[in-house]
Amino acid sequence: MIRIFQMIKIKGNYIFLLILLLACLFRLGSYNIIPLFSDTANYARISAEISKGDYLLTGPNASDKPPVFFYVQALFFALFGVHESVAVLPSFLAGLIGVVFVYAIGKQVHSEVAGCWAAFMMAISPTAVEMSGLGLVDGLLVTTILWSFWLLLKQHYFWGGVAIGLAFGVKQTTLAFGPLYLYWIFICAIYRDPDPIRSLWYALKNSVFGFSLVLFPVVYWSIFLAEQRLKIFIDIFWRLGIVEKVPAGYGEFQGSIEWRISELSERFSQMIGVSWHFITPAFALGIVLSVRRVLHSTMNGRTPRLYDWLNLGVVGFAIFYLYVYVFHLHKLGGIAYLYPVFPLVMLSFAFLIADLHAVTESLNGTQLRRIIVLPGFKFLPWFLAGILTIWLLKNSINTVKHNIKTAYSAPFQGLNSVSKRLEEYVGPKSIIFSNNTRWGLGYYLLGVHNRTEDYQLEKHLKYMKSVLYSEPYTNSYILFYRSLYHEIEEVRKELSGQFTLHPEFESAEGNFRFFRIIPENLNYTDPIAKQGFVWNNEWEQWTKKQIQQRWQPDNLEIETRINAQTGNQEVLLSVSPAPFHLLFADSVEILIENPLMNVQQSIHSKWPIFMKYEKIEIHFILRDQTLEEQVRAKYPQITNLGIQTSRKEIRVFASGKMNGDLLELRSSFRFSQKNDYTDIHLREIQINEWDFFWLTRIFKNRLIQPLKINRQHLFDSNLVRIESHSGVNHFYYKGSR
Repeated sequence: MIRIFQMIKIKGNYIFLLILLLACLFRLGSYNIIPLFSDTANYARISAEISKGDYLLTGPNASDKPPVFFYVQALFFALFGVHESVAVLPSFLAGLIGVVFVYAIGKQVHSEVAGCWAAFMMAISPTAVEMSGLGLVDGLLVTTILWSFWLLLKQHYFWGGVAIGLAFGVKQTTLAFGPLYLYWIFICAIYRDPDPIRSLWYALKNSVFGFSLVLFPVVYWSIFLAEQRLKIFIDIFWRLGIVEKVPAGYGEFQGSIEWRISELSERFSQMIGVSWHFITPAFALGIVLSVRRVLHSTMNGRTPRLYDWLNLGVVGFAIFYLYVYVFHLHKLGGIAYLYPVFPLVMLSFAFLIADLHAVTESLNGTQLRRIIVLPGFKFLPWFLAGILTIWLLKNSINTVKHNIKTAYSAPFQGLNSVSKRLEEYVGPKSIIFSNNTRWGLGYYLLGVHNRTEDYQLEKHLKYMKSVLYSEPYTNSYILFYRSLYHEIEEVRKELSGQFTLHPEFESAEGNFRFFRIIPENLNYTDPIAKQGFVWNNEWEQWTKKQIQQRWQPDNLEIETRINAQTGNQEVLLSVSPAPFHLLFADSVEILIENPLMNVQQSIHSKWPIFMKYEKIEIHFILRDQTLEEQVRAKYPQITNLGIQTSRKEIRVFASGKMNGDLLELRSSFRFSQKNDYTDIHLREIQINEWDFFWLTRIFKNRLIQPLKINRQHLFDSNLVRIESHSGVNHFYYKGSR
């Protein structure tokens, strides 16, 4: 293979540009062919919220990943607009840059030949192409890892440490590369250095410093800002089976070793584009050659070549990574978890090809070359290189074509267009159940008031039923995509006798079916069903009957009147004793303005349910005692208690003894109203004059659902303010219009 390798050596830059063009063509063919779904949709939603002003990710994000990818994606959203094609753009560019870095590492460590072959395999790898066409974090992760190794190889240790920190900020998998990073720094620092100790100290010091500059902000974000706090660290130990997560049992080892090895071989073949039967022997041969050269050089008093040391480290870490992947991960992750080690395998394979090039070159001009006289011998290198190239290309093209075909026929194709139709159904009084589409709907319905929930068939729809019963929304729906059509009958069977699935529409592609969930046990012969939505005397009597049966109060009065000043209809409910057992109240008065009845849900729940109303006022009547006095009566260890309320703030001072020790507490809470929830901000907290305000960051913007007045959810409203006057607490709510 003399001539082809000589040509590559001379014109390697041109060949690399052709490889880069090939990589671009492969990736454009599969660019954004899959709608944002599952993780990709969730990441895009979070990034979109950042681009729209939530710069510190204080909103209801739900990801176990560090924040760097979100901010990179948000930057592209800010530059080009929020669109699914823009969401994929960072991964696409990262895929191309990854080809550049793997070429640069191969060239720096070994030769131009190694760099070109490593880049070629990276360019056409079906998995690398797939990761470049999806909005996942893994494409950027691999590129950042390669960048960090290249910087360390160039002895830019500080910036190498920064790159390692950024890689960790993309995905916590980077920590698994810790042994290889240490080995890489060690070899690069001491290789042919007259003062290896000083060089190693310099390398470690600067690398750690650069890494720390990025690590600490990521840790701060993970502890104080992220909704799923510390989960980015716990996830590592969970996947290793060191700790368990809820639900219990997830830490158990899943699957047999034989099955895992079979899965590994299949995924390796998918990743590379050729059978693992070819890669494994080649991989093993590369190890043998590197070990032989290191031993031979050491025994003859020569310094082994740098690339042999690095190759041994790369191979050793790859074996360690695969060993942990198969034998120790409690749950075998998808191909994305295997992808980070892929460039290392390709580099080792490229080193082997470059070694064969060197062996072939050594035959040039030797007696062996002159003895072997074969027709066309000089064309043999071209022929062999061409065969290898065509073979790799053919397998990769076929695999990529299959992946593209599979993507176009995916059962969730059309989720973006279906989401447009769903906009007419979603609202503050609606809920959509789905299986594995909740995150996709969260992105495509971004900015549209909506609520989605997952249903779990394996749990016999217990959660779904509890929501349907405890939260009597006016409209409840369920969305199925094609792969889950078999679940329609199972869900219908589980809900039979209680709820009915009424078909609303089927998508044009036939990939989605949308149903309304309607309660079955509605007695439309009940006289109240004929009264309509407007509150009247019949509704008053019916409500009185239901409250009497459910609460059994000593005294119950319901009065319907017209406010002379506003002209609004007012419904006043007076109940004693108060059925709210967690409150210190003797009785309660509830005033509702302009109630509009929900006939269907009221009959179904046997409880008055209002579709909408102007406002609610609730007065809790205390027995000649203030709220503060009753708290002290129930908790005698509290010797002093002060509560101050305003429109958006509650201040509390309490002092007393706990276990014989004096305890003083000062705190304040600030309320702010959102569309469908109340933000509670802990503004101050002092315990025995120790300021714990920094701890309040942990609780910042924790979402509290709208206050439900009772278990039957008679009122589902937004709290406006709380006032306390002469032993009477006033809760003011505003209803939905």
